[in-house]
Amino acid sequence: MPGETFKGTISRRSGNMNVKFRSETVEIDVSNAARRIKPGMFAEVSLVPEATEGALTVPATAVVASTERQYVIRVGDAGKAEFVDVRTGQKSSSLTEVFGDLRKGDKIVVNARNDLKQGVKVAAN
Repeated sequence: MPGETFKGTISRRSGNMNVKFRSETVEIDVSNAARRIKPGMFAEVSLVPEATEGALTVPATAVVASTERQYVIRVGDAGKAEFVDVRTGQKSSSLTEVFGDLRKGDKIVVNARNDLKQGVKVAAN
């Protein structure tokens, strides 16, 4: 059935995470009223995670983690670097959810480095 899409929901999780492969066995319930899906068939599955309410996403490279804290660097009104402490949420290969004193539309340093100092003038694009 190439090209067809069937939607389902995760109904059961094994609770046994394989750390090496970052995987877990799950069962997904899919409607099969027409009995077209047969035992032994294989499927390609795409999982779409639910976003966390109230979270903003930033490029993963914007989050700086040190031994003391996690933060992003916001470009303030005067064009100066402001460190904003954040907690991280869900992550994808390129984006990270962040929770902190950030607002939609804030300009942040995308390729943040821990050697950038608070209050230093930064160029905004």
